[in-house]
Amino acid sequence: MLRLIIFDFDGTLGDTRANIVMTMQDTARALGYPVAEEAAIAKTIGLPLEEGFGQLYPGLTPAEMATAAATYREIFERNRKKLVPGLFPHVKETLAALKEKGYTMTVASSRHSTSLKGFLRDMGIAEYISYVLGADNVTKAKPDPEPVLKTLRELGYPAEEALVVGDMPVDVQMGNRAGAHTCAVTYGNACREDLWEADFIIDDIADLLPIPDRIEKKDRYVVGIGEVLWDKFPGGKALGGAPANFAYHAAQMGHQGLVVSAVGIDRDGSGIRAELKKHALPFHLDWVPYPTGTVDADISDPNDPKYTIHTRCAWSHIPFTDELREIASRTKAVCFGTLAQWGQESRRSIRAFLDHCPPDCLKVYDINLRQNYFTKTVIRDSLRRANILKLNEEELTTVTGLLGFQMAGEEVLCRRLMKSYHLDMIILTKGIHGSWIVRKEDRLFQPTPEVKVASAVGAGDAFTGAFIGSLLNGASIEEAHRKAVRVSAFVCTRKGAMPKIPEDLR
Repeated sequence: MLRLIIFDFDGTLGDTRANIVMTMQDTARALGYPVAEEAAIAKTIGLPLEEGFGQLYPGLTPAEMATAAATYREIFERNRKKLVPGLFPHVKETLAALKEKGYTMTVASSRHSTSLKGFLRDMGIAEYISYVLGADNVTKAKPDPEPVLKTLRELGYPAEEALVVGDMPVDVQMGNRAGAHTCAVTYGNACREDLWEADFIIDDIADLLPIPDRIEKKDRYVVGIGEVLWDKFPGGKALGGAPANFAYHAAQMGHQGLVVSAVGIDRDGSGIRAELKKHALPFHLDWVPYPTGTVDADISDPNDPKYTIHTRCAWSHIPFTDELREIASRTKAVCFGTLAQWGQESRRSIRAFLDHCPPDCLKVYDINLRQNYFTKTVIRDSLRRANILKLNEEELTTVTGLLGFQMAGEEVLCRRLMKSYHLDMIILTKGIHGSWIVRKEDRLFQPTPEVKVASAVGAGDAFTGAFIGSLLNGASIEEAHRKAVRVSAFVCTRKGAMPKIPEDLR
């Protein structure tokens, strides 16, 4: 349960960038140093002044850095009168709402505590802040966890009940190292790609209000396990693989999405990690001595993409480690498929992962048959470990034939599968002709919305992620089905499998 929120100040609550840049440049002129550009100065915000000057001017001695810091403080007070800093939009209203909900709020900053208290008072938000910790109150500054740990110790809170909110990577690193939850804001002094280590990333401080509820959901993972790769198109390449798409869309529903796979020790492997960071999607990707996976994608027919898969690659060799066993024990939903199990090592690891999940875990077998990369044994063993099966009408015919079922109607075949493998439900997708969810007690249908299709790549994974994410949020089967269909249709209108989902679809 979250009870404490620790805010950074500059770039998070107070819009002081212009003051900092002006003062840094004025200090450089006063001391005869080269005047740094705004972009370079912005990268030092959040660091203690001495470290900031040391980063801008690497040749400075400790004594010179201390002199520069003292000069900066003198000039800053003068500049405050010329350029009065203010709060970012919605800060005061958000703090008031959080106080009304009973949260304790503090500030931990690399700014001197006297300056901090003056800003909080002048900006009219001091009444919301219970404890102020500045650079002069600690011996080790961000990204060291001392500012958070000292705050926790002084106020008597455990780290798991605290959330650190800041605009710089050092804020996120400080919170993570202290064992607290972390939230990064994008409107400050760093870009979204640099803040990927945060548990949450928001674009407006008002978006902080629902995060305490989301933290309750994120105590356990929603995992996509299997192949992660590059889809190569005539005009370039894009991140591919159902596990990443599923985890991304489950995360869009407010859960702790996590991608589990393996990549090669090569440029493509580093690129996949960078792409997942760009989408703020956490991952467990082991480095293995095989090339990172690739697929040649043909999307000449946007409604029916075709793939040429190269299987002698990293995702066929996912190792089952102690860390992966721990992740499995904290998983509340997992989606796995057939392709990654073509490799013997990954097949063993995926089975072991499923076997170590808690009894209440939703285990979704999104069968995704690709070319001839499947066997009867893999399908049968996967069905035995799943409690939800997702497949399309062609796959239903292939699977039931492979398993020796007599020909029958789709609903009859679904119910035979459910009975034979003790499945709770089957999701049967039929492209433009809608989708069915078959349960023991009933079956539910949703038509496919008519949209202008840009690309169907990832639409099925978006359906699965939205459906499972909605169920975990407490939605009924009917509500989750409706949302899944709408999210899938939206993804079809975009190029790329991971577009940002509009708020009204979450």
